Amino acid sequence: MSSINSIKNAIKMVRESLDLLEERVDLLDINPTNRIEIIKESLKNNLIEYKLIDKEFSNNKEIIKLAIEKDIKNIKYIDNKYLLENLKINHITVLLNKYPLYLEYLPERFRAEEDYCRRAVLKDFKAIKFVLNKKVLEDKTLFLIMLDKDGMLLEYASESLKNDFEIVITAVTQNKEAKKFITKKLSDKII
Repeated sequence: MSSINSIKNAIKMVRESLDLLEERVDLLDINPTNRIEIIKESLKNNLIEYKLIDKEFSNNKEIIKLAIEKDIKNIKYIDNKYLLENLKINHITVLLNKYPLYLEYLPERFRAEEDYCRRAVLKDFKAIKFVLNKKVLEDKTLFLIMLDKDGMLLEYASESLKNDFEIVITAVTQNKEAKKFITKKLSDKII
């Protein structure tokens, strides 16, 4: 009797597997428009992560917009040319307030804007390594504050600041290893 039950259970499992397989095959036959809708619904309901979406669909404007709205950290997975079209000022502000090091993933245009750079750096000094704005990289006051906490950030200062005695002394006082970022001109005076 138990062998009959085992066979019945095995047949039931095979039928369930076939049903599942048919469902998967049906999914493969879905046209691209319906597939986009399925992906959007999956994103909305946290059933899929943006970074796992097939390239064919990951550059779809609607999907990108939804991915950014769902979790701003998705910007690091979005191709820059699509990101530029979909990022809004409030997205960037929210992002940099919460995750200043995500400045790294923003397109160069944003990494060169003074306001965004300052916002990120003031939240986390290590964001300085992603800054492309000259004014920020030449801001003596900002660097004095940062170097007082982490002398190794001298690496990211402009050449003119690396030639500034006060800047260099602040960096080296905080961390002797910062000497490797001093310009030749000042290294003779400090060592």
